[in-house]
Amino acid sequence: MTVSMKNYVSVVSETIDLQLDASQIERVAMHLERTKLMCKELMDLDFSPECELVEIYVPAPYPVQLPNRTL
Repeated sequence: MTVSMKNYVSVVSETIDLQLDASQIERVAMHLERTKLMCKELMDLDFSPECELVEIYVPAPYPVQLPNRTL
């Protein structure tokens, strides 16, 4: 785990007023490092957009019609 990732977690936690002790900062940094590695490996794969199995985000139609009222 890199020192810069620990520093990042520390700064962000202070910015959002989230009190983390040193062991919590280390665990969060470790998970972020692993996530970063997984993302890099996925981004390095040579897939076209057509290979996407599912849509990630599809907004709901607006306004939603419910019986006798509208949201």
